[in-house]
Amino acid sequence: MTPLKRTFLLVAAVVLVVAACDEHVEIENKATIPIRAMVDHDTLLVEPNGYRATIASLGSVTVAVVVDADWVAEVTKARNAMVAKLGDPGEITPTEIKDLVRQIKALQEQLDQLAKARGASCSGTVVQDGGMTVEVTGGANGNLTAVCTVHASKSN
Repeated sequence: MTPLKRTFLLVAAVVLVVAACDEHVEIENKATIPIRAMVDHDTLLVEPNGYRATIASLGSVTVAVVVDADWVAEVTKARNAMVAKLGDPGEITPTEIKDLVRQIKALQEQLDQLAKARGASCSGTVVQDGGMTVEVTGGANGNLTAVCTVHASKSN
């Protein structure tokens, strides 16, 4: 089974499980960076253009989203590896050095923006047999936006 087919089947299974559950919160990450979403007792990692769902409590539910710290650590690690490579250039050509410097500057700019980035939150009231969808988007500055849409009970 190909990785793409396996991923598709996993997503289909999650959708079926969520559909079978009465009350749920769905997180849809339309941002270009990985996020962590905190919903009641769960913390969910949601990749860019990804989708995750969890069971929700009845009543008022607040969802908070932040930039994934593990991803920021990976970007920092990549930048540090490039800086180390510049410190011991060995067989690197002048063109490769220029490319490395450009990549380091781009990563540093991204890290600077993420250090200033703000998370977001939204709230809604989850009713019996209902749910909520949270759409997360991110601007070029790294700030996140979360919009909650409550789904009414199936009996309505």
